[in-house]
Amino acid sequence: MWPGNEVLRDQRITCTTTDPLVACLFGVECRNHGHAAILMAREDLFLGAIGPSNHFVVIDAAINLMIPPEDFARKAERILEVDEVLRILAEIGFDQVPIRIRDKWALREALIGSYEARHRLSEEQLRQFETRIPGEGP
Repeated sequence: MWPGNEVLRDQRITCTTTDPLVACLFGVECRNHGHAAILMAREDLFLGAIGPSNHFVVIDAAINLMIPPEDFARKAERILEVDEVLRILAEIGFDQVPIRIRDKWALREALIGSYEARHRLSEEQLRQFETRIPGEGP
């Protein structure tokens, strides 16, 4: 598994998001560099590690954790394939998520565009997403 951006590893910061659609967009772009997956972890495991917000908090639903990426990866409870997340998102109404994003610039455009279109999961959609994760459910 990729250990994370070298600068963020040195600073012991892991950038995360609370929105599966945002995570999926990052995962789609990461496929340009090899295998990509989306790590999921419970928020309560990291309450003491939440760092200051930055300008990505609104568009990316970002939460910065003051831990190295490999620590986050070790605590992640689920690893989902990007195509699986795309399928789940389509099932709950997000069927226009791109399956290819050519570079970081296009990723920023996709994130901004989806934010401006109000494509972020509501609490109900988050519950629906969680019930569709293989091995999860009520």
